[in-house]
Amino acid sequence: MTVALRKRTGASEIRGTARRPKQNSIPSTGSSLKNEARRRLESFRHLVTGWDGYHAKAIDSEVIKRAATLLDCIQAVPEVFPTPDGNIQFQFEDEDANYLEIELRSDGMAEFYADLTDMEEERVIDLQDVGERSHLLRLVSRFA
Repeated sequence: MTVALRKRTGASEIRGTARRPKQNSIPSTGSSLKNEARRRLESFRHLVTGWDGYHAKAIDSEVIKRAATLLDCIQAVPEVFPTPDGNIQFQFEDEDANYLEIELRSDGMAEFYADLTDMEEERVIDLQDVGERSHLLRLVSRFA
């Protein structure tokens, strides 16, 4: 299966395609996957400035806390990554190549990019705004 890739590098963006590896044949429960995502989030506490070998920022504990809160509010389990800007990124992708990327920023905002079969959307939202947060949670629910 070919899937779209999107990676940010500073101010630029790289888009391309790659072959998705076949899924592991060992079944996993949603809770074990979610526990693994939580452990990965917690591991970000140990990242210090320069963790990427360059000038990546350490991940602030408040960003980790917000990411853990979001993880607890959703059923879908994302892939979880630290970013060089000191943020945390959640990525969701399904077998139909629907894709959602959420970057939880240190300023309390979230940036998201959705490339779904029926829409494409990219914007910055305030997670404290109930309407914006609800919209984001509806997008995430499509991956549950």
